[in-house]
Amino acid sequence: MIARTLSKGAAGAAALLSLALGSSAGAEPQARPAPPRGPASASSGSPDAAAREDAAALERARQGVVLLERKGRILGLGTVLAKDGRILTALSPLSSGKELDARFADGSVVRVQLAHSDPAWDLALLVPESGRWAAGLAAARAPVAETGSTLRSFSLAGRNKLALSRVAVKGQSTLRGGSGELAPGALELARRLQPTELGGPIIDDAGAVVAVLAKACATGTKGATAPCARAAYGVPVSTVKAFLRTVPASAAMPAPWLGVQGVADAGGPARGVRVLVVPPESQAAGAGLRGGADPSGSDVIIAVDDLPVASPEELAARIGAHGVGDRVELLVFGGDKFRRVTVTLTSGPGAAPPKRANPPAPSPPIRRPLPIDDPGY
Repeated sequence: MIARTLSKGAAGAAALLSLALGSSAGAEPQARPAPPRGPASASSGSPDAAAREDAAALERARQGVVLLERKGRILGLGTVLAKDGRILTALSPLSSGKELDARFADGSVVRVQLAHSDPAWDLALLVPESGRWAAGLAAARAPVAETGSTLRSFSLAGRNKLALSRVAVKGQSTLRGGSGELAPGALELARRLQPTELGGPIIDDAGAVVAVLAKACATGTKGATAPCARAAYGVPVSTVKAFLRTVPASAAMPAPWLGVQGVADAGGPARGVRVLVVPPESQAAGAGLRGGADPSGSDVIIAVDDLPVASPEELAARIGAHGVGDRVELLVFGGDKFRRVTVTLTSGPGAAPPKRANPPAPSPPIRRPLPIDDPGY
């Protein structure tokens, strides 16, 4: 049987079409399960019921909303993409795009890089340098809300704390973005926003994402020559999806690397993946895993974090569900005994280091939002 290298690349741009929103700096972020959904409120129409609904929506949504910072100063908010780990946000608060950090719901902080942008719609995609945050929100299935309906958005309620605020829809407008007129369909809101709210999701009563808060100017009789009259608006889900379809394949999460080659082995006392090759520079070698053609001298990986693996593909999937910097526990059989081995995942050999130079060139402006054709981004 042909040996396979057990590393898994990050998802390509197609994976961005599903959206989920949801220690101190320097901590190793772990892959975390999505939070359980709280029970729905038993009654409605009373202040207590509304408060319970707000609390439940916040608890579900806040897990996928991150604070974006530079040297500890909060710049805005961001939304984690489902099963992906990358972060959708507004471009305007990011300035140069350098020295950006994302603070997750558990307080962990990870450095992120600006990977893709569209100044016309004030959208940006950030790639974390390590870890993989799993929690998040789904995109709304219905079209954008009607004029006069009430949605919710996030705002700061103290240092590193988020609160939900109600926001009414003023209508769909033509607004002027960073590089010209926006196409009709921008979701204009009937309240003023704080700069630190930019990039956050606008959600409906079920906690599903309807739009992303961004910066734009109201249009007037003087058109593009008029001074900017800032308008609070949301980029609708359909336009976000169009933006994500333009993300280059190179804007990918770093691929976690265990550093072994192996084959499926079901003939011995333990079923799993027999290790054939362990590169000396890998974390697997440092953790003492043994490879080789002789079954008596090589290890068999039985499980990753207590989840069984029976083939190289299953092992690659278990490792790929994590991020660079995550620690995984392997159940290993070798030398006629079982043992547990903890390995910190790294980038593969020859992987390009994260770029800290100038941010990427902006994408061509998206002039017309596409129709919503699926529930995710």
